[in-house]
Amino acid sequence: MQGVSLPSGRVLKTAHFAIHYTLAPTVHRPRFVTADSALLRQINTILQGSFSTTIKRDSTVNAAFVDSIAPNYVRRAAVYFERAYSYYYTTLGMMLPNAQGSSSVFFHTTNDGELLTVDIADIGTADPDYNDSYYAITYPPAFDNGPSTYASSTILLENDFLYFASVNSSGVVTGTPIQANDANNQLLHNYTTDWEMGLKVTASHEFYHLVQYTYTPNPDYHAWYELSAVGMEERLAPEVNDYFQYLPSVLKHHETVSIMTLPPTTENYGNSMFHQFITQTLGTGFDVKLWDLLRNNGNDLPSALSAIADSSGTSWTSLYSSYVAAIATAGRAGSTTTCTDTTSVIFSRDIRCWPTPSYDTLPKEGSAVNLSLAPTTFRLLKPSASSSTTRSVNSSGLGTPKNVFHNGSAYSSTSITFNPFNVPSDTATLFVSIPNASFSQSGQAILATRGTKYITAPNPVKLIGGATVAFFTPHSVTSGSMMNVVSESGLRVAELPFDSTNSAWSWNLKNKQGILVPPGAYYYQFPAQTPKTLLILPP
Repeated sequence: MQGVSLPSGRVLKTAHFAIHYTLAPTVHRPRFVTADSALLRQINTILQGSFSTTIKRDSTVNAAFVDSIAPNYVRRAAVYFERAYSYYYTTLGMMLPNAQGSSSVFFHTTNDGELLTVDIADIGTADPDYNDSYYAITYPPAFDNGPSTYASSTILLENDFLYFASVNSSGVVTGTPIQANDANNQLLHNYTTDWEMGLKVTASHEFYHLVQYTYTPNPDYHAWYELSAVGMEERLAPEVNDYFQYLPSVLKHHETVSIMTLPPTTENYGNSMFHQFITQTLGTGFDVKLWDLLRNNGNDLPSALSAIADSSGTSWTSLYSSYVAAIATAGRAGSTTTCTDTTSVIFSRDIRCWPTPSYDTLPKEGSAVNLSLAPTTFRLLKPSASSSTTRSVNSSGLGTPKNVFHNGSAYSSTSITFNPFNVPSDTATLFVSIPNASFSQSGQAILATRGTKYITAPNPVKLIGGATVAFFTPHSVTSGSMMNVVSESGLRVAELPFDSTNSAWSWNLKNKQGILVPPGAYYYQFPAQTPKTLLILPP
């Protein structure tokens, strides 16, 4: 912490926290509200006869009050930190952080003993490394950029939620305060006035970081640090919905934004919806199990997530595929005052406020589209209206695609175990989710619409391990037909039988002996049809 020691801090002690702050009229003083008018009058009276230097003014003001007298901002922060303590420790049974013992920012000679430290100050001034729009900063234990007193985790809480603004001598906010807009770009909170809402989410979020650092004292930061902390906000402060502002960065770009996206990006914060899904699916206690696993497996997140799924009687692929299927029904437009869903059990009851995810559409009849999926990303397919046309999805290296049906608030999903699948007449109720559940391997999904033509995709195709090419058949092809793949020299390298329950031949670019064929031009021939060319490129 590249911080500045601030003089003469005060402390408000609760059952489990020592909250440090100053009453002096500096940039670090917590914001005063109408309920603090009497306190402010006392401070101004004291200052009229005080010394002119900042340090002596601070000392004079702070010394004049007992610890029980604190601005409402400080006292409300104390309430929400204690609430977080009670939930994480008493309710969930998670490990407790080690007490820091004294302030890391303010000069304060009183030892806080076993109390946990929260410092309230202007973040950008107290720690210039974080001169941006931060709600709070939680420092890991043994943070090595500052004095040796920073030996345990501490929290530095923003003193007014104004960031790039300030309150002048008349109590008027000047500058440009940070505002939070919801998923539909409507104003969610102006923390100039909604400061208590800001305290609610910040206390639940930042104290969860202290808990995390107790499990992983020297954290190798991965996606779950922020993702889970934002997810916990929904449990302790569901009325705030601060995470709404991050959802568009995920739901509009989910084919490129991974669950494993690292902090401190807005995409990582938006992925808190995955934490909400697991809470609904596996129960609130999964957090304790996950952090126990991370503590004992070297902080390996993919391994821990897979183990959590296995211990719950499912698999990571199935869990992730179910999450992706649920996303298909999540997005609803509406204002924050009217769109609350009182029946949703998929995520949170704020689901109707979420932005609509982006969808792929099936190509025209007789054509195909090749879609790439990065690890732990997904696509959603919304078929065009037609009850008579057969659709095909051929995938490589992906999770289990699902049919997703929804009607109002009702939701159901079934895995696709057949190819092709038929689109029902009421296409507004059907989506197909296409997940890539792998933590490291990219995947492909080939979408095609059967008609009277043969379709090959991708063509050309690169000769790499795991690559496949799909040959989609017209309606006229019958079960038991055989397709041949022939090299330029006329050698038959593959024979692929067709089953009427599957609309596509899938070839792994290997010959009859199971060896990858060399790059070059190949010819594939359907029954009684003219041969067509397939180009296989070098890696």
